[in-house]
Amino acid sequence: MIKTTLQLRTSQNFQLTPQLQQSLKFLQLSSLELEETLNQMVSENPFLTTEELINDEFTQNTSSLENLTQSNNNIPPEDIYSNDAEILDEPRFESDDMKTLYDSFNNTIQQELATDSQWEDYYQGDDSLKDYTEIKNNRLNEEDSDFLDYHNSHMTLYDNLAEQIELSLFSEKEKIIAYHIIDALDEEGYLSLSKDELILGLETEDKYYSFIEDFNSVLLRIQRFDPIGLATWSLKERLLVQLSTKTDCSIKTNAHILLSKYSTQLEKRQFTEIIKLSKLTDSEVKDALKYLASLDPFPAQKFANQQQTISAPDIIVKKRNQHIDISINNQILPKIVLDKQYVKMLQSSKKSSIDHENKTENPLQYLRQAYEEAKNILISIENRHKTLLLIANQIVVFQIDFFEKMDGQLKPMTLKDIASDVDMSESTVSRACQNKTLVCDKGLFELKYFFQSHVKNEDGENVSAEKIKTLIKLWIEEENKAKPLSDSKIESLLNSEGLVVARRTVAKYREQLGFSPSHLRKMI
Repeated sequence: MIKTTLQLRTSQNFQLTPQLQQSLKFLQLSSLELEETLNQMVSENPFLTTEELINDEFTQNTSSLENLTQSNNNIPPEDIYSNDAEILDEPRFESDDMKTLYDSFNNTIQQELATDSQWEDYYQGDDSLKDYTEIKNNRLNEEDSDFLDYHNSHMTLYDNLAEQIELSLFSEKEKIIAYHIIDALDEEGYLSLSKDELILGLETEDKYYSFIEDFNSVLLRIQRFDPIGLATWSLKERLLVQLSTKTDCSIKTNAHILLSKYSTQLEKRQFTEIIKLSKLTDSEVKDALKYLASLDPFPAQKFANQQQTISAPDIIVKKRNQHIDISINNQILPKIVLDKQYVKMLQSSKKSSIDHENKTENPLQYLRQAYEEAKNILISIENRHKTLLLIANQIVVFQIDFFEKMDGQLKPMTLKDIASDVDMSESTVSRACQNKTLVCDKGLFELKYFFQSHVKNEDGENVSAEKIKTLIKLWIEEENKAKPLSDSKIESLLNSEGLVVARRTVAKYREQLGFSPSHLRKMI
C-alpha cells in the first residue's frame, strides 16, 4: 500500500540576482557585441538615451531659436528668450500615449519617489575609474584615434569584387550571376555551393532569365578578377586558373603538367615518382616546382586580415615615455546616460489609473521598473569597465617585459595567477578575457594570447610555450629542405637545450605554427 507522508526539509542553494546575471553577460561580450546590445536597450527603455541624441536635439533647438529670432525682429529680445524657454522646457515624446501620461502626471506634483540625488555620485562614467592606481581610463584622444583610423579604410573581399563587377561591362543578367557567385564565397575565397546549386538558386530568385548558358563565362571572368584565383572549388583549380594567366613558356608547361596530372604525388611530396612518371628531368621538375611555389594559394588572405583588423580592440595599451597607459576603447560604444525628461516625470508623478496598453498595469510601476533597469544597465557597464581594466592592468604588470621591450618574451601565466592578484575567481577572469582583444605597439592580440602554458627545464624553472615555439620555428626555417627535421629530432634538440618536451607536444606546437610534418616539407 502506498503511504502519503508530509516532510519538511531545509536546503541551501545559490542563485544569481538579475543584476549579477546582467553584469556577467556584459562582461563576456566584446565591444562590438556590447554596442549592439546597448543600442537595443536604448530603443526599448525610455530612461536610456545617448549623448549623440541629446546633441542632435540641442542642435535642432538652436536652429529653431535662430529661426525664431529672424522671424521676430521687432519683438524685444527678452520676450523671445522667454518664449524659447517655454519651448525648451516642454518635453518631447515619441508617442501620444507618453505625452498623455506625462500631462496627467503633471496635474498634481507629488514627491512619492525620492529624488535620486546620489546617482551622479555613484555613476561617474569613466572618471570613476581614476581611483585605480596605475590605470588611466581616458576617452580616446586624437593620438589614439589616429592609432585606430586605419581600421575603417580597408575593403572587404566582397567589396573588392563588387567594385570590379560594377566596373566590368556586364549585362544586367550577367551582373545578377556575378553577385550571386560572390555571395557564395567563403572567407578563403572558395565557392561554398556547387555549380548546380548556384544555378538553381539563380533560377529560384529570378525566373525571368535563363542563366545556364552565361554562368560559365561570368564565372571565368570573376576567377580572373584581382586577386586571381577566387571563386574556385579547390586549390588545384585555383592554381590552374592562376597558371592560365601567366606568359607561355616551357617551365609553365611543365608546371601545368605536374599540377594537372600529378597533384596527388605533389601533395605527398613524392618527387621521385613524379620524375619517373612525367619523364621530366630533375632540373625540369625543380624549375616547375619553383614556378608553382610563386603562385598564391591564399589570394583572399589579405582581406581576411583586414576584416580582423576592422574589429576594434577592446583594450588599448600605449607606452608614453616611461609610463604605460591602459584604457578601455570606448570609441565604438554608445555613451549611455539617463534621460532627464523621464527622470523628472517619474520624480514628479503620482499613482494614476490612466489608460495604458495593458489595462491592469500601473503606469507609475512601469516607469519605476524601467528606471531601475536603466540604472542596473549603467552599473553593469561600469562594472565591466572596472573588471576589464583590473585584469588588463595585471596582465601588463605580469608581462611587463613583453610590453616594454621590442624583443621581450611572454612569461608563463595562467588564469589562476591573474585571478589571485585581482581577487576574482578563475571563471570570472576567463569570462572577461573571452572574445576580447588588446592593441599595443607590437600589434593586435587576443587577451588569451598572454596566458602561456609552460614546461620545466632541467633546473626546475618554468619556461613558456612561446619560447619553445620560437625555437621550433627557428630550427624549421633554417633546416635542410632536402632532409627536414622530424618531430623526434626537434625533441632531441629541445632536450639538448635543457627543455624536457614530449614528441606529441612538439607536434602540437609545430601545427600551431603552421608547419607541415617533415615528409611534407621535403624538397628535392
